[in-house]
Amino acid sequence: MTKEFPLMTETTDCFQLDRGDQRHEFDRLVLESDLPVLVEFYADWCPPCRFLHPVLQHVAEQANRPLRVVKVNVDRLPDLAIHYNIRGIPTVVLFYRGREISRTLGVKPPAEYLAMVDSLENTLT
Repeated sequence: MTKEFPLMTETTDCFQLDRGDQRHEFDRLVLESDLPVLVEFYADWCPPCRFLHPVLQHVAEQANRPLRVVKVNVDRLPDLAIHYNIRGIPTVVLFYRGREISRTLGVKPPAEYLAMVDSLENTLT
C-alpha cells in the first residue's frame, strides 16, 4: 500500500513508494495517470531529499492545474532508478501521460518546479 503525504488538497495527490514490491503502483500512479506527475527519486539517508519534500508539497498546492507528486525511494526500488537513469538524488522528473517531459537534479526553489509544470502546456502544443 502506498503512503500518502500528510498534507493533501483537493487538487493534489501525493504518494510515497518505499517498498520493493511497489513497481506496479508506480505504473498506476505515474505511467497510467492523466494528471501531470512530479516524481522525486530520493533516499532516506539524503539530507537534501528531506528538504525537498515540503518544497514539492508547496508546488503541488500552488500549481495552476491538478498535479500528482510521487516520491520513489531509490534504495528500495532500485530497478526504477536504473530504468530512469537516475545518477544523483534528489532527482525530480515530470511525467505526463506516461512520457518523461523534463527532469532536474538537486533541490531547486519552488518557482523552478512550477515552471516545469507550466511548461507542459508549451511542450504539448
